[in-house]
Amino acid sequence: MFALRRILPRAALQTRSVVGGGGAHTMDSVISELNADLAASSKSAPPAPSAIDLSQPPSAPSNEEKPTTPLDPVDRRNWPVYRLHCQATPNNTLLTFTAPDGCVKAWASAGSCGFKNTRRGSPEGAYAASVKIFEKIQAATEGKEFYVHLFLKGFGLGRNALVQTLASTEGEAVRRRVLYMTDRTPIKIGGTRAKKMRRI
Repeated sequence: MFALRRILPRAALQTRSVVGGGGAHTMDSVISELNADLAASSKSAPPAPSAIDLSQPPSAPSNEEKPTTPLDPVDRRNWPVYRLHCQATPNNTLLTFTAPDGCVKAWASAGSCGFKNTRRGSPEGAYAASVKIFEKIQAATEGKEFYVHLFLKGFGLGRNALVQTLASTEGEAVRRRVLYMTDRTPIKIGGTRAKKMRRI
C-alpha cells in the first residue's frame, strides 16, 4: 500500500494541522494513523483469488494414459480405383466388378442366382445379384484398400434395386468405398427409325 504522504503536497504537510474531537493533531500524525489503518485492513482482507488460465479449455480429470506416439495418417490418395458396372435391362440385371486395368474380378446376374424367364428382370433378382456381387468383392479384395467407381447403364428395374441394396446393411462394406457414380445410359439423338416395340 502506498503512503498518503505521497499524495499530499509537501508544503501542506509542513504547515497544516487538523483539529479533531480530541484536540489539535499535526498532519504527520494523521497520515501515520491512516497508514496504520490501511495496513491493518489489508492484513484482515481475504486473499485475492488466483488467476484462471483461459488459454486452454477446461477438461475433466481422466485416469487414462495419453498415447505417447500419434497414429500414422492414412494416405488415401494412392488407393486404386476399381469399377462396378451395372447393366439393367428389362430382361436381366448384369453386374461386373473389374480391376483398374480392366480385368474382371467378379460378376453376377439375376439369372446366375436362380431366377428364370421374366423373373430375371424383377427387383428381387437384382437384389439377389447385388448381394452376391458384394460378397464376391469382399472375397476378391480381402486385405486391400481401394475405391469403387460405380457405372449404371439402362433403365431396367435392377438399376434402383442395386442402389437400394448398396444403401442397406448388405452393401455397407462397398458403399463406404464408392468414390464416383456415373450414368452411362446411351441417349439416341436423331438417326434412323428405331425398331418397333415388342408386344407379347
